Amino acid sequence: TVRGQRNSIFAGYIQDDYRIRSNLTINLGVRYEMATVITEVNGKLANLRHLTDPVSTVGDPYWHNPTTKNFAPRVGFAWDPFKTGKTSVRGGFGMFDILPLPYLLGGRIVRAPPFFLQANLSNPPASSFPNRIAPLLNLSTLGATMMEFENPKRSYHMQWNLNIQRQLTRNLALTVGYVGSGGVHLIDVDEDFDVVPPTLVTFDAASASYRFPTTGTIQRINPNFGKIRSSFWDAHSSYHSLQTNLVQRPVRGLTYQLAYTWAKSIDDGSITFTASESSNTIGKAYPFCLRCNRGLSDFNIPHNFVANFQYDIPVLAAVKANRAANTVLGGWQVGGIYTRQSGANFGLRLSSDRARTGTTAAASSTSGNE
Repeated sequence: TVRGQRNSIFAGYIQDDYRIRSNLTINLGVRYEMATVITEVNGKLANLRHLTDPVSTVGDPYWHNPTTKNFAPRVGFAWDPFKTGKTSVRGGFGMFDILPLPYLLGGRIVRAPPFFLQANLSNPPASSFPNRIAPLLNLSTLGATMMEFENPKRSYHMQWNLNIQRQLTRNLALTVGYVGSGGVHLIDVDEDFDVVPPTLVTFDAASASYRFPTTGTIQRINPNFGKIRSSFWDAHSSYHSLQTNLVQRPVRGLTYQLAYTWAKSIDDGSITFTASESSNTIGKAYPFCLRCNRGLSDFNIPHNFVANFQYDIPVLAAVKANRAANTVLGGWQVGGIYTRQSGANFGLRLSSDRARTGTTAAASSTSGNE
């Protein structure tokens, strides 16, 4: 059914540049940005506030607001160490808040019982298909949605960089820099958090693996539901890169640019919700082991090289002197772009719960998590 999700954003910032010396400028600033908790205009808002709750809680608030103290500083500088105008050293650091807007939670809000009913059946009897399924759809097979309610963390992104630019010749400049970033308390989605309790799981140091009960009925944390979709603010990411750029300004009609980036991106999961071109991390092997899912980002590209050029095709003086001829033959350019980069990552997943974790997400072709 139709839902109307609403929230408001309030923001403001102060920023100023201080020229401390003739060759040194400092940039200082701070931004405040907060968002109200999402509401639903039709009253169809429900959340399983705790993992062991027998039923979803209907109504506001959807969670406790973590954004009321979102003050984010920014600082930067530009320095000409030799006061010649040919060398520039620049750097900066900034924090950028990631507000809990509807796009992060849209798939969760609309799929919460009692306003949305979807069931997951484990090993139903063969005689139940196709006409005897309905009696098996009860509270213990319905899915629930859980958003971190009590103490969601402030989600933000940090960025920092340091680069040196040097004019090599009158028309040639080289820039070499380091660029990094880190995501803190990013939203972490799991298609089924109702799995085997950690108290029944052991860690085998010899094989560096978790072991689950191998016999009997799989015990899940909350038997009141067949599946619990969850969203927590506990994921992290990091990015580090060496970036180089060589630029040739126009010389006799020719300009070109060479750029190379050597980078590495690591995270606990590379997407916000549902399947996409980076769907390798939508399902987690075991939701209580976040580090088990930590690795190279699905979009990690270690090497990226790009070259481009543009050339003004010369025109004879006799052609320029003739207005009609110059209109047709003058002003033409030829250009091109060449890109070479590492291939994207991919993952191999099983479409079954071989480890007996109890998750229903393992059987999905787009989110198999083992």
